[in-house]
Amino acid sequence: MGKMLCSLLMVCAFAGFAIAAPGSSPALPVVVARIALKNRNASIPTTALFTPKNDGLFRISGYAIPTAVEASGRDVFWVSFTYTDDAGSEAQIFPVIASIPGCNLENNPIYNCAFTGTVEVVAGNPLSYSVQICSLCSMTYNLYVTVEKLE
Repeated sequence: MGKMLCSLLMVCAFAGFAIAAPGSSPALPVVVARIALKNRNASIPTTALFTPKNDGLFRISGYAIPTAVEASGRDVFWVSFTYTDDAGSEAQIFPVIASIPGCNLENNPIYNCAFTGTVEVVAGNPLSYSVQICSLCSMTYNLYVTVEKLE
């Protein structure tokens, strides 16, 4: 039994897993919010993902993909995140090309379907998201977002 426990601890340490003692805080990062929205065809108004109880640093990872489009040229939609940090109200905006279904085929990281951002959020203030589709665009898209607490 002792050898098996020792082996398990060595595997966990080698793989980078942290083991928290009973009653202690879990190791970071910790997922605090997650959404998976499929087959959307309209903008999404500002919607709270979560509101932290303590100030913290958070990582937003997302994937927004047009699944069907009626292209009118270089259509784009925007995924935005709003929050409050020590300086006040902030926003991070991620544009996604939607001229064809699928992920952007261009070598332009600004218009990619995958995005990551790090934000500080002040306790008691929501981290929110929204999606804005251009007014003449007709498309269907999927949106996946995971928010992790880093510290």
